[in-house]
Amino acid sequence: MSKLSRDQISLLIQQFLIPKLKSCNVDPNTIQNDTDLLAAGVLDSFELIELLCEIEDKTGLSANFTSKAAGGIGEVEIIPSIEKLTLAFFNQEK
Repeated sequence: MSKLSRDQISLLIQQFLIPKLKSCNVDPNTIQNDTDLLAAGVLDSFELIELLCEIEDKTGLSANFTSKAAGGIGEVEIIPSIEKLTLAFFNQEK
């Protein structure tokens, strides 16, 4: 797949979340880019892995949560928000 923009990656994540939001009766307008998706009850840990795998499959990119651009956070400390997940895929260190 050709190089994706940050907005395109964010949109893929948002599209993945739509059925999850509906199933937990969460109004999509209440989810901000920095909302912790685990704390909000939108995703559980297995669904987070499912989201990561789906984005990797669709983009050919691997998530990198340790890069400076992704906030320099370690995998254990991840706060899975749309913004952090987008950065993990968008900022690929070559």
